[in-house]
Amino acid sequence: MPTLMFNYVGSINGQGRKLRKVQCTASQDIAVGDAIQFSTTAGTVIPAVADEEIAGIVAGFVDKYGNAQPETTVTAGTAASTVKTSDSSTATSDYLLVDVNPGSLYSASLDADVGTTTGSNKAGVWFVLADEDDLDESSVINSYDTTGTMVHAYSHGLDPRNSARVIVNFVMAPYVPFV
Repeated sequence: MPTLMFNYVGSINGQGRKLRKVQCTASQDIAVGDAIQFSTTAGTVIPAVADEEIAGIVAGFVDKYGNAQPETTVTAGTAASTVKTSDSSTATSDYLLVDVNPGSLYSASLDADVGTTTGSNKAGVWFVLADEDDLDESSVINSYDTTGTMVHAYSHGLDPRNSARVIVNFVMAPYVPFV
C-alpha cells in the first residue's frame, strides 16, 4: 500500500480532526492525504498549489448525504491508495471529507531529502507546498512570512517513526465556507 504524503498523526490542540464536507470540482484527481484549495468555481475544491491558501487535508470520500463512498481502501487515519476523479456527470455528487483543524498534526514528505537545505530537519521552521502532496524542502524559512512568501506548514521536527519525513501542522485559509 502506498504511503500518503500527508498522514494524520494527532493534534496539538486536543480537538482531533475537524471534518467538513466539500464538493469536488469536475475532472480532478484527489487522494486521501492531499492538500486542497478552493477553486474559482464557488464552493468546490481542487488540489492545492504552492501560491494559494489551503482549505484543508482530504480525510475521505462521501456522497451528497455524507455516507462513505464504497472505497474499500479508505480508512480514517491510515494510508490509502484511493484516488477519486470527478467528471462532469459525477461532480455534483462527489464530496470530500476535509480536515480543517489547524491544530492537526501530519507526517509530511518533502520533495527532496530532509536536511538538504539547512534547517529543513529542525522544528520551528516553515514550509511551502511543492504540490498537493509534498512540501518544498528548499522553501524552508525560519519565521512566518518574512519574505512575502505564502507559507503552508509549521514544522515540529523530524517524524520519530520515519526520519525522512517531518511532523507539521498546516496554516488553513481563514474563511472556509463548507457545505
